[in-house]
Amino acid sequence: MSGSVSGLFFPVCATLFSALLCFVYLIKRKLVLTENKFYSLMLIAVLADSICSLALQLLSFDGVTSLDWKLGYYINKLDFVFLLTYAGSFLVYIILISYGKILKSYQKPVNIILGINIAAVILISLTRLDMLTNNGYTTINGISAYITFAVSGFYMLLSLIIALINIKKLDRRYIPAYFTIIIILTLLLIYIINPYVVIISLLLTFMNYIMFFTIENPDLKVITQLSDAKKKAEKYVNEKEIFSFNMSQKIKDPISDIDEICKELETSNDVDKLKEGIKAIKLSSSKIMYLVSDTLSGIGAGKIDIVEDEYNVLNLFTLVNQFIKSKSSKYNVTYYDSKYNKDVIAVGDNLKIKQVVSSFGLGLVKLVSGKSLTLNTTSYNKEDNIIVSFEFILPSINLTLEELNKNEEIGKYEDIDFENISLSKLKKLINLLDGYIEIKNVDDSKLNITINFEQKKSIIQNKESLKFLDDYEKQTKDKPSILIVDDNEEKEGLNKVINHFKYNVIVAKNGEECLNMIREGKDFDLIILDDDLEKLDTMTIFNKLCAIENFDIPVVYAGKEVNLEKENYLLEQGFADVLLKPLKQKEVDELINKYVK
Repeated sequence: MSGSVSGLFFPVCATLFSALLCFVYLIKRKLVLTENKFYSLMLIAVLADSICSLALQLLSFDGVTSLDWKLGYYINKLDFVFLLTYAGSFLVYIILISYGKILKSYQKPVNIILGINIAAVILISLTRLDMLTNNGYTTINGISAYITFAVSGFYMLLSLIIALINIKKLDRRYIPAYFTIIIILTLLLIYIINPYVVIISLLLTFMNYIMFFTIENPDLKVITQLSDAKKKAEKYVNEKEIFSFNMSQKIKDPISDIDEICKELETSNDVDKLKEGIKAIKLSSSKIMYLVSDTLSGIGAGKIDIVEDEYNVLNLFTLVNQFIKSKSSKYNVTYYDSKYNKDVIAVGDNLKIKQVVSSFGLGLVKLVSGKSLTLNTTSYNKEDNIIVSFEFILPSINLTLEELNKNEEIGKYEDIDFENISLSKLKKLINLLDGYIEIKNVDDSKLNITINFEQKKSIIQNKESLKFLDDYEKQTKDKPSILIVDDNEEKEGLNKVINHFKYNVIVAKNGEECLNMIREGKDFDLIILDDDLEKLDTMTIFNKLCAIENFDIPVVYAGKEVNLEKENYLLEQGFADVLLKPLKQKEVDELINKYVK
């Protein structure tokens, strides 16, 4: 009799603990979460399994009759159904917490598991089952049991594999899946020691208790939602300040452009130049209208949480380039940008990406003050996503990933001063936007810093919002490029007498900078060398230019006190032409028209 009592211990404990857990969990008011529905099903399945195990032990409590054997036979097969239900529900639970956000419907995996369970139950009902007793303990054997343990074990193993695949998520809801290893090892060990000990129900009950403290807490979720709603309300209160901040950041550059154009046109009587200036003013005003619309559409989107909207990658690249280019002149940085003409629509937080990358570019401009900076922009497909890439090429500076990984607090996004923020803080913001930074030394003189953002694809393309960009491209795509080498623009105004509306004018501050541009493969239609340079004299620069392989750009000498003899000498040396100082607008225009078509 004592042996029978000991055989009841584990089933009684499992039944009591399972009933208590079901009572506590199922009577509570809670939010309806899909994965937690399957957890409820697991609770019921384990309670039913525990009751079946207890009933089987009670049948053998004081001898076994033929009626007990027959009743026990059907109870065991019913118990197998509960075990399959538990294991299948656990697998669905793991699938939902792992892939619930990308699954269109969880019904498909449920149907597959249900189909397997139905097939297994049919086989179980048709196959042999043996029941064995020993000293008050009852155990089972036979094909029915093997089918149940094989299918259930497969479900649990698959759940463990999915949990291990997603181990980087550090989600506590995967803990029960990892616990299956302990369950399997424990069952094997107990089976080796005493195959008659019935402990499966108790172990599954213990696993349900672990899950109770790891599942998505419905009460906590309500509190979290209320907290999120409060934060959003606070953000809307500050919406006016946020709007003012964004507007001041975005429209100051086109307004400054209009101001500069007006200053240049005030003293001009050239009709063509006036027409070009009016076109440029219209373009800048279109840009202001677009930026105002762009900012207004961003109101309410939130400045702390990442939002996902459709945007044109060309739009993003163009606005970032325009911002960095406008800041480069302030720090005497020669800026080059690549042309990107693809019409690609991506899904992501383009407002923040634009702000963060522009600020990062401004930080690099400050670091290379007086030198040159190149930004290459591109996008490419990676599986089902789009990689939006910004590659900065700059002279070697002492900047490493360790420098960018400094432990600095960011603070509230809306409070950030993007004009003066550190690169390490920007790196953190880039990471939060699903971006990453790569730093690579090309050689001793160049450093490549690439910022990549992984964005979702979109098949919708809205070209209407890019009208001003299309106008900009039409106006500038065929604009000839002129390189001026002058270390003091104010001295003779060489840069100021060239029509910037007709030509893309680049200024090199010294001879070395000019030579580096040509060696890097930068293409120009004309080069104008000033006669009064400090570091390298004009003739030395010209000779080094001519020594560069395949160099065939016409070079003009601009100087004063050039008599006929010196002019002939310069032409004999290979100069295409000579400009006399002080420069006259008409002569400069005629000379440029002679060499630039």
